[in-house]
Amino acid sequence: MNYIDEFLKTDEPHCRLSLNEKTALSYAFLQQAADEIFNPDYEPRFTAAYFSEEKTLAWMDKLSQLPGYQFLKLYYRPKLHDADKIPEQEGAMLVSNHTTIYFGDVTPLFLGVYENKRRILYGLAHHVFKRSDIMKTIMCIPGNRSNALQLLKEDKLVLVCPEGILGACKPWKQNNKVLPVEGFSKTGMGYLRVAYESGKPIIPVANVGAEETALILGDVKPLVDQTIKSIDDLFAIGKQKWGEGLLEFMAKVKVVPLLVNLFPLPSKVDAYVGDAIPVRELLGNNPQLEDYWELNKLVIESLQQQIDQHLRKKKTLLQKLSTANSGWGR
Repeated sequence: MNYIDEFLKTDEPHCRLSLNEKTALSYAFLQQAADEIFNPDYEPRFTAAYFSEEKTLAWMDKLSQLPGYQFLKLYYRPKLHDADKIPEQEGAMLVSNHTTIYFGDVTPLFLGVYENKRRILYGLAHHVFKRSDIMKTIMCIPGNRSNALQLLKEDKLVLVCPEGILGACKPWKQNNKVLPVEGFSKTGMGYLRVAYESGKPIIPVANVGAEETALILGDVKPLVDQTIKSIDDLFAIGKQKWGEGLLEFMAKVKVVPLLVNLFPLPSKVDAYVGDAIPVRELLGNNPQLEDYWELNKLVIESLQQQIDQHLRKKKTLLQKLSTANSGWGR
């Protein structure tokens, strides 16, 4: 079984798979992922940036039956709260904080929208995934302005994590803090311009719990860069194909996190949907940079307030449980 061939021929939703079919499809998924990751000569088969919502829903009806899908739900225990604030048919841009490189932060969003709304949430993925066919089959598309704008004009739901890789790789001391970096910085804010041009609202969605899947001590990119440079000076690895690729990759990488755990830790991950922000209404006609900046701060504050609120609730609940257990023990 070929993973891409199976995807292309899938059009009917609610198809029940036998045990053998589930096993074969799971194996095909792993084969496809391995080919894309480890084969330097892999050539993408898809030219389209994304596929229709109907086709992707039909494919998700298959993937949701696989053991890997069920394991993901057990591992992260994802839950999307206040899903009723997400439109049933209209388009919107969901904006969330980026908290881990292990995909735990986006899991409750993708799965929650699929399971609760029977809609597809198209995630704008980092450019490192732009050549991946498998990512396009699981709702992730190349993250650029034209793709986002086109999807919103088609009344689709689009997920953006403006903090980018710097947010996902922030050290543990900054856990549960929304940082004004990348798309949230004053030189970014492209997500706001796309929302403004499309005329669609922004829906802030605060993620709580995903940061506990990765313990990051800090950024060691300067040390890694210096080490690779020293090796290149000694052995001229840049003259080799693999070495040239490594140097090009490191030139594009903005952060190299010092991870304590190489595999994600299990953690309950919750996503809390906030009230829609009418971008065009608030910015008015001919908005300037400062107008975008003020609205950008409003989005950041909205996310931070939701995070702080639910962390306080979680802390209070744990204290009550601890008190109750102590009383029972006596």
